[in-house]
Amino acid sequence: MPFYQVEHCIPLDKTQREELANAITHIHTRKFKTPSFFVYVRFTESSDHCDYCSLNCIRAYVRAGENRSKEDFDDLAQQVLAAWNRIINAFEDTYRVLRVLVMGAITTGIESGFRFAFGEYPLILHKNRMDHLLIYLGRTRFLVAREEHVRVRTAGGTGR
Repeated sequence: MPFYQVEHCIPLDKTQREELANAITHIHTRKFKTPSFFVYVRFTESSDHCDYCSLNCIRAYVRAGENRSKEDFDDLAQQVLAAWNRIINAFEDTYRVLRVLVMGAITTGIESGFRFAFGEYPLILHKNRMDHLLIYLGRTRFLVAREEHVRVRTAGGTGR
């Protein structure tokens, strides 16, 4: 599951956080054909941390793979930075992100009792797990996730 950690030393209001989370989710789903259900974005205000430098940083923990090139990750970083600048720096150029780090480090894991398979959305792909996902999500959320999976997989992108 892709995980984006937005560490900020400036206050972000709820609207800014929602807009940035939606933008990051949109970027990731279009870039790698991943249903938005699996994209996780967390915000951490670091102004009260004991750091010696105060900066804004976005870390993306994503799956690496033979069908994802360094250029794909470079483009992802550029798009995330552009989203920050469009949403947070809309009125002034003060709150720069000094770092956008993309780490293709997710090798495996377990979520909701299911071991990750290759690819970022294994639960929907495997028929034998669909019943378990249906029970976990409930019928409505499952149908929305399945519909989005089909839509995203037929749209452009570099994920598989």
